[in-house]
Amino acid sequence: MKLVKKLSVLLLVFALVACGGTTDNGGDDTNDSKEVYILLKTLGGAYWSVVEQGARDAAEELGYTPVVIGLANETEIEKQANQVDDAIAANPAAIIFAPADSQALAGAATKVKEAGIPLVLVDTLVANDDYDAAYVTNNVNAGEEAAKAMIESLKAQGMEGKTGTIVLQKGADSQTIIDRQSGFTEYFNANKDAAWSIDSLFLIAADAEVAFNQGQTALGDKNVIGVFGTNNGPSVGWARAIEESGRKEVVAVTFDYSPEVAKLIQDDSYSVTTIVQRQYYMGYEGVKAGIALSKGEYKGDKLNDTGTLAVNNSNVNDEDVQAVTNP
Repeated sequence: MKLVKKLSVLLLVFALVACGGTTDNGGDDTNDSKEVYILLKTLGGAYWSVVEQGARDAAEELGYTPVVIGLANETEIEKQANQVDDAIAANPAAIIFAPADSQALAGAATKVKEAGIPLVLVDTLVANDDYDAAYVTNNVNAGEEAAKAMIESLKAQGMEGKTGTIVLQKGADSQTIIDRQSGFTEYFNANKDAAWSIDSLFLIAADAEVAFNQGQTALGDKNVIGVFGTNNGPSVGWARAIEESGRKEVVAVTFDYSPEVAKLIQDDSYSVTTIVQRQYYMGYEGVKAGIALSKGEYKGDKLNDTGTLAVNNSNVNDEDVQAVTNP
């Protein structure tokens, strides 16, 4: 009951903001700039390159110039705060922002609001209400979906009644990661086989190489029967570690559709499921919303859940999955 109540509260808050919290920016003040600043957590990579492409496509379709800026690593919080300052100084039509840290960069969002520039968040929320619209995944739901995939896959591997540990690996402590971890652990603990447990040590990996090294160490323990990566870096690390260790029997549940993860999903000798976000839609709709806000024309919801898909060997080539993994 505790789990149901907690999830219900989280989902109710999300629904109230998404359905009732529409943004009506219908005033007379508009910005004549033809630039849209797009501030991403990192540049390149399987995930962020798709967000960037969606944002660029929308800007160009609407006759605006996209200015794309990103970090080398998601831990560069101060650098991203400075990038927000630079974007404000440029006075663009809108700022599209993927904050690397929800708490530390909440003040940056407030600065944008105070400057009167429309702010649209993508991928991750900030820890305050100082934004105009957001296109994100409901990450509690996504974590729950990952836990369901883990339980189903362990059962398919014949692990019911057999003692084993699940190891979690996460990236930086953004609200995105916190919510996925919460959704996963609570659902898993409420529905798992009594013989299974989650390792109390959460391995922290800011990038794929660190995640790979930690993953190799973790997989040296034969009691490990499953691994969970909360975002792209840890997921790439787990995929490489499983492949190089030869431990095909280990169930992996990851996030995003990197080449390393895709390779194992396409090989049915592995048991891998990845939770795929609609990140192209985040970038595309985020820019459209920002431009509409700059013209006083946005009438949409403040908080928009872009949804997820659980992708594994049985559905990876389905048309609806391919539309998301290869937009």
